[in-house]
Amino acid sequence: MAPQEHRDKAAARKRRRDGIVGLAILVGGLVLVAGLFAFPWFDTLGQRWVSCDVVEARPFQGDNTSPQPWKLQLVTTNCQDVIYSDGVTEDNVQQLADSIDPGPYEIKMGWVSQRLADGWLPTLAPTAQEYRRVEE
Repeated sequence: MAPQEHRDKAAARKRRRDGIVGLAILVGGLVLVAGLFAFPWFDTLGQRWVSCDVVEARPFQGDNTSPQPWKLQLVTTNCQDVIYSDGVTEDNVQQLADSIDPGPYEIKMGWVSQRLADGWLPTLAPTAQEYRRVEE
């Protein structure tokens, strides 16, 4: 085989490999972006009650991009800090926080929040659909 032919075949293999790597990066990026948009939907799947030990409840205001401006942060020892926002308003957030005593609770979470409560992504807080006190 002539040296020029050998270089041409090597260059063709390199272009093919570069194309495959580029395609894999593109597909991976698309899957990541689609996953981020589907994130809230995934949290509606597989909802179940999770046992959490609540230490305190804190009212807080979300940022200006938040769809729900007022939220309740349930500080727990074993489920990360859980966010509850359903029906929380500026008028009732303090009352809700005051009504939560430390102790065992069951918190209803979706599939994603269950993983977040297990610590898969410590920078993201799980969200609660509902919560209820467990009698000791």
